[in-house]
Amino acid sequence: QGITQFINNVTYLRGAHSYKFGVSAQFVDDSRTQTLNQLYTFPSVDAYLAAQSGANPRGYTSFQQLFGDPSYEYSTQMYALFVQDDWRINNDFKLLYGLRYDVYAPPDGVSAAARTESREFETDTNNFQPRVGFVWTLGEDRRTVLRGNSGLMYDQPINAIYEQAIV
Repeated sequence: QGITQFINNVTYLRGAHSYKFGVSAQFVDDSRTQTLNQLYTFPSVDAYLAAQSGANPRGYTSFQQLFGDPSYEYSTQMYALFVQDDWRINNDFKLLYGLRYDVYAPPDGVSAAARTESREFETDTNNFQPRVGFVWTLGEDRRTVLRGNSGLMYDQPINAIYEQAIV
């Protein structure tokens, strides 16, 4: 199990502009082992409650255990690029704008999986995220600052979604 992450940012100043560029990459390698699924069939609710309480632990009429490989491994990758400009329009006002792009590469599917949804996972490639903001200094004493920011943000899927589909 392991996570490897690489992040690099560069700032370039030119006149009233401060350009920022960045890239990041994250690699997750994981392995798990879990209990195979089991199915107990009880003739009645009373028989189930008696088994649950321990009064008659073998009150079921049938037991099935699903077979398969209880262990699995998977790898995921996340890549990101961004560019941003902090443009100082005058001494009192700065405009910030930029764009970020993320791509999340899910684990490989299981080609022989019973559910077709688990055979292959699609890579989401349309995660463009515009950002815009401002900083405005108010008053002659310059002690009041008004800030506003907005943007579209994406997060990577939780790996447990894929873990449940792989097994």
